[in-house]
Amino acid sequence: MRILAVDTAGERLSLALSGSAERVCEPGFHDKRIFKEFRGLLKKARLKMSDLDAVAVCTGPGRFTGIRVGMTFCSMLARSLGKPLVGVSRFEVLARSLPEAGSFCVELPALAGEFYFQLSDGRKLQGSPQWAKTEGLEAAAKGRERVPHPGTEPLMTASGLLGPAQDKLRSGRIGPCVPLYLKPWRGSERAPA
Repeated sequence: MRILAVDTAGERLSLALSGSAERVCEPGFHDKRIFKEFRGLLKKARLKMSDLDAVAVCTGPGRFTGIRVGMTFCSMLARSLGKPLVGVSRFEVLARSLPEAGSFCVELPALAGEFYFQLSDGRKLQGSPQWAKTEGLEAAAKGRERVPHPGTEPLMTASGLLGPAQDKLRSGRIGPCVPLYLKPWRGSERAPA
């Protein structure tokens, strides 16, 4: 199965093709570079857009603008090709690298002493991702091994999305693409459209 994976949730734009190459760009404007990098990746792999079987996109957590760029590009590409769109969170990528046994708290830094985290029993994520300040994270993680963000390579690039995307496609449980922004919208704040 030939899957295109796109990650625009962080500072670096990255794209990967299953069984082929990956492109990781220097920080910059993802919206101005994504199509050019996509075409370059296809050319390097000697593929056409119609050769893709599915499109995977990183749903975050990440910056609002970056996530929207990736989700919009991937949604339009998948729709125009009539191919499935698979959303993969960074938590799903990290959970796939965990041992099969144990209780974990997978955590990703958000803004100024705040964290996104998701609890996991082995590789199976429990509930939804949550957001908390340091003290809330410590309380939620009590009795669990904490799994911090590993940095950018290799799990936090588009190539890390490929395994979880393949798992979802095989199981038929693709689900909706729900963005996870660095700081969730709460209370009376209005979520962006």
